[in-house]
Amino acid sequence: MRIKVSAQDGYAIAGIMDTKALIGLCTYARTYYADPAKQDRPLVIDLTDFTSYLCLTPSGGNKRHVWKMVRAWEKTGFQIIAADDAIRRFYGQEAFTLDEFRFITRIKTLLSGKTPERFAVTLDKGLLDRILDPESRFLSAIHQDLMLETSSARMLFYFWCRRAVQYRTLPSHWNLRHLRREMAPYMYPSVFDSMLRKIASHARNADGSLKPLHGYYLQSVYDPNNHLTGYEIWADKRDRLIKAY
Repeated sequence: MRIKVSAQDGYAIAGIMDTKALIGLCTYARTYYADPAKQDRPLVIDLTDFTSYLCLTPSGGNKRHVWKMVRAWEKTGFQIIAADDAIRRFYGQEAFTLDEFRFITRIKTLLSGKTPERFAVTLDKGLLDRILDPESRFLSAIHQDLMLETSSARMLFYFWCRRAVQYRTLPSHWNLRHLRREMAPYMYPSVFDSMLRKIASHARNADGSLKPLHGYYLQSVYDPNNHLTGYEIWADKRDRLIKAY
């Protein structure tokens, strides 16, 4: 699919680091709407508790940061420009009739101020239906330590692994060109190469041995002339989420 992303005037488009707030909202919603009596109510959020859930000290600055992340999802709209026929058949044509959709359709502040201490969120119905669907296990398979991640590059790698590698524990080889086309086709090759080298160095212990990065291993592959040609990537079979799925 090709998707157009835009934000309302004065607001930045939600980025990959803002995904932490969306993960938190979805997880809160799963618990909140387990009570059938709340099905038609907005999701009520206490900002201090929510900031702590995102593994941040609930200081004034952090709460402002979290509030900004939440607002980004309310102000960012998505529009499907084109979709392959096979995808349309799989999901059904009715899934592609929306002009634009947002993951958060409305926010109402309950305890006002420059940074509200409490607010109510109305999630997109399609997103909420998926959250509450017992067959949608993707939410329970999010690594909690992802909330502590400070690198957008490593988050990009993690989400790509969730889609492309999934739960395969045998190493699969990816050459650099194919990997860039799959993971970040908008990047210049030199920038992408530098990014992966930094990720690979982070995925090693001090003694040079490999360590999993949010449940995935990344191993550099070199040719006989010691030129980097690609990477082997696989899921950690000892990881609790990999073992569960």
